[in-house]
Amino acid sequence: KGGLSDLELQSPDSTVKKIKDGGGAEGIVTKVPEYVVVMQVGVKLKALLEAKNVNVVMTKNNADTDLGNIDRANVGNNNNANLTIRLHCDSADSSSATGASMLVPASVGYAKSIAAVSGNYGLTILNSLVSAAGMKNRGVSVHDDMTGFSWSKLPVVLVEMGFMSNPTEDKLLNDDSYQNKLAQGLSDGIMKALNK
Repeated sequence: KGGLSDLELQSPDSTVKKIKDGGGAEGIVTKVPEYVVVMQVGVKLKALLEAKNVNVVMTKNNADTDLGNIDRANVGNNNNANLTIRLHCDSADSSSATGASMLVPASVGYAKSIAAVSGNYGLTILNSLVSAAGMKNRGVSVHDDMTGFSWSKLPVVLVEMGFMSNPTEDKLLNDDSYQNKLAQGLSDGIMKALNK
């Protein structure tokens, strides 16, 4: 990609422009792209939440849809959501890195009013995820440079569900039963965070 058409403002009050979609990770062993794993887990998570009478709006319903981060934030904003959860898989230069982490917004842009609650939700959901999947907890980190956070008017979290750069986690992330554990852990954490 590239070019000005593939850039967007980092936050409503910023002149900094960032790439809309960086493309994502790829499995070191499986060669499966991140967006495939994320869609598979997302569909499972949606089914679990809907079974508990939670209204779920996906930012995309197929892997071919190409949305920027502002567009993704606006899906939640325009639907008056209680929470936006962004699913991702991580990658690192070292193949030994493992575990899940949660990214939450700093108090910037629209996120000023939702930073604290996003942090609380993120911690609750991460703890549930790592418990269900039996994985390393890499903790919660606060970010002030993420477009999808800075444009959100409602609580938002971004979960990194494991490292596609780690051979063992790459295989697990592509395993149906492990994906079910991830989805269950996320679902349980979301329900707990939202007191449902």
